[in-house]
Amino acid sequence: MRVEVLSDAAVSPNLRNRDGSACAYVQSARLGSDVVCLYRRGSAKHGPDGTLQLQRSCDGGRNWSEPVAAYDRTPRTPPESVINGALMSQGNELLAAVASLDMVNPNVYVFGEEAAAFPHYTGLCRSADGGRTWDEPVRVDTSPYGGARVGIATNPYRLADGALCLPLEVCLDCGPQATAAVVSRDGGCTFSPPQLLVGDLSGALSLCDARLTRLSDGTYLMHLWTFEYKGERTLHVHQSRSTYGLVWSSPEPTNIRGQISHPLEVEPGLLIAVCNHREPPEGNQLWWSFDQGRTWCEAPVHLWDVAAERVLGQPAAQAGEACRQEVWNALPKFAFGTPSLQVLEDGSVLLLYWATIGGVIHIRACRFKLHP
Repeated sequence: MRVEVLSDAAVSPNLRNRDGSACAYVQSARLGSDVVCLYRRGSAKHGPDGTLQLQRSCDGGRNWSEPVAAYDRTPRTPPESVINGALMSQGNELLAAVASLDMVNPNVYVFGEEAAAFPHYTGLCRSADGGRTWDEPVRVDTSPYGGARVGIATNPYRLADGALCLPLEVCLDCGPQATAAVVSRDGGCTFSPPQLLVGDLSGALSLCDARLTRLSDGTYLMHLWTFEYKGERTLHVHQSRSTYGLVWSSPEPTNIRGQISHPLEVEPGLLIAVCNHREPPEGNQLWWSFDQGRTWCEAPVHLWDVAAERVLGQPAAQAGEACRQEVWNALPKFAFGTPSLQVLEDGSVLLLYWATIGGVIHIRACRFKLHP
């Protein structure tokens, strides 16, 4: 597979403005012919003042509107800070899922032990005007998981019967992270209790940061960041399948080496996946499959390169291994991540992700064509 890079440029204006903010954890959706992206903005990736910002492109990711605040409750006392969010379109509407917490003490780490006791919220907001204004969130009851044990890492999606499914990242009673979901059959006004989609009840593996795509045959494919719960060593990406979108197969390992991996069907039979790779060569890597993900290529293409601070679009210099760092200690040091893919109307692919240049954490958009 040859990748022709058409463009790669900053989306969020903080790289240009040098305003001291950090923009990360981007998700995207199609709204008609437009592409919309949603991301967290704050003073730091995991700081006490997170908001959700939205930008829109009418020309396939070449140019972007100025950011609009989709969720900002930082002026409250105590400030309600966004942890992360997710996005989908529903007809002419946009839906934004958000995980947040009250920063009772703004000086503590958002994922630390003290912050775990702060009030946490999960909600779904809607916009009928393309993201310019947003309704108050519908709060989602995530019991029995609740509180700091629940996060938003994955975009909502439609089940085969048309119902709205909102994935949740949860912690099992035995410890590891897992992927659950709540379902709405009234467009996001009310939700079912959570049910587990994918999780290791033996307590050995965390299966989290799910990314999924619906295939041309109507089935679903999910990729999962998989790491050992004890020792936190990242393994190869695992994948799971579903016929209707709610009952998923037991995850099986792929040969994709990395962490968060977003699969996407570009055309019937051809799947790609962009994955965060945190061993040399560090950056985003593109993998592909010609059999709907049953097997994946052996040698990926290297896209964003951390050392060069640019997209290469070349075969990876060396295969590398899955990340051997401890996840939670390494998390604050991550300099790039969360790939989000869209197929554009001209057949090219748009990759949205966050990266760091000159110490500024910002959102970028890379357009490329595939040449099998």
